[in-house]
Amino acid sequence: MCEYFNTLVSDHNNIVSGRPQVDPNPGFFKQLNTFADCAYEPSPTNAAYISWKQEQEQNFIISLNQIVDTTVYLRMPNFN
Repeated sequence: MCEYFNTLVSDHNNIVSGRPQVDPNPGFFKQLNTFADCAYEPSPTNAAYISWKQEQEQNFIISLNQIVDTTVYLRMPNFN
């Protein structure tokens, strides 16, 4: 992308034409877009990187909060 100034879509199409099984997840595309927004030099001081990183942390917390604790449903066997 950076070296040839291609768009994300054109690079994806080029890869899929040679390897049809390729199917990156939406998070990967978001990360690549952020990389481009950072002018291919992400750093902790770059506004685009900071925004992306904060969103990632928020999404991680949301995911953790959605995990159901199943240990309360487990019972110890009665050995009496």
